Amino acid sequence: MDLRVIKDASGSNGYMWCSHGYAVDSPRYLEALEKACHSLAGDVSRWLRAEHGFEAGSTRVNVIKERVDSLSSLRGRPMQQQQQEQQQSQGGAGYSGVILCAGAAVGTLRSFPLKLSETYAVNMKHEGQQTASAFDFDGVENGEGPRPSLLGQTYVVRPDRGRAIVGAVHSDDPPPPQQGLKCLNYSLADEEAEASESERADLLTMAQKLRTKASHLLPLEEWRVESVQCGVRALPPKSDKGRLPIMGRVDEEEDVWAFVGLGARGLLYHAYFARLLALAIASDDESLLPPDVLRWKTQTEKPFEF
Repeated sequence: MDLRVIKDASGSNGYMWCSHGYAVDSPRYLEALEKACHSLAGDVSRWLRAEHGFEAGSTRVNVIKERVDSLSSLRGRPMQQQQQEQQQSQGGAGYSGVILCAGAAVGTLRSFPLKLSETYAVNMKHEGQQTASAFDFDGVENGEGPRPSLLGQTYVVRPDRGRAIVGAVHSDDPPPPQQGLKCLNYSLADEEAEASESERADLLTMAQKLRTKASHLLPLEEWRVESVQCGVRALPPKSDKGRLPIMGRVDEEEDVWAFVGLGARGLLYHAYFARLLALAIASDDESLLPPDVLRWKTQTEKPFEF
């Protein structure tokens, strides 16, 4: 792997650049992941049987988009009613457990040791006359293949020449859990954008703050902000192994499990930890999960550090 450290104009901040690295388009990836889950659902029972000796019935994926306001709606009698409805409408056996994967919105359902962080990024367009842009590192910009993306105190993603996604800055105050239920994408050219007037003002303020933060890396005089994006991350506590997600059984009686607190590392962690979680649930054995993701249940002597 060719990994280099690039210094900004001041020489005080370093950025990692991997010549064969790629930036992932998250929405397109998630769409493909959902399709893969549907197509591979039938392989799950065969995998459990072959790899771990578990006998499981046929498996399928049903996506139901519905807001859940409380765990009580997924427990006891409501759950039994939903199971009966599923049996009648789909001929299935309903669900026997719940896995909370609600990200930053999980606080509307149950309290976990998470720090919510409202995070902003901007989509920018180069409008200058220069053919070489601010990203001309050792001729990389004029080479073949994807434009370089940088990761440091400021990240820069280049989907194509003349455009960039720059992030991120964070609000000073943690938002309420209800804020995790929505994300904002405010286009400066859209007078009917979904954001309210106060939200637009906040978005533009944070966009200017991000522009100032990124100016030590990019000469931004010829770059225009097209839109501002805002989302809420749920950050888990720090550990000696970094920020690891929160996982484990939440309610033994109702068989409720949690997989939250992936922060900004969901694309890195989701597949690996989901496999471990599936095995733990199928085995009915929480101890199969790494101890570090269970710290939220065992650490009682000292407060968590964020």
